[in-house]
Amino acid sequence: ESREEILGEAEIIAEFKSDDFRVAGCKVKSGRIARGDLIILKRKQNEIGRTKIRFLKFHKENISVSKANEECGVLLDKQLDFKIGDFIISYKINDLLT
Repeated sequence: ESREEILGEAEIIAEFKSDDFRVAGCKVKSGRIARGDLIILKRKQNEIGRTKIRFLKFHKENISVSKANEECGVLLDKQLDFKIGDFIISYKINDLLT
């Protein structure tokens, strides 16, 4: 048995296009998001999809973590149809002993 633990939440505030992919410009609202995190993309209360974070950037610099009140660019591992105003929820799966 397992359960999801929320690590952080970021709001998509901008979109940047580069060649074949879209980068979500985000502001972290709570907790933290990090490169490699599993994420849920949400629009209002609806889940749009799940994937993981391929990379994070702050300006042109690659970063590994972005914390509450910081901004970053997020490239998702699988291209989901995100829109400005959507939320990225970072989580991990904890295995529970029965």
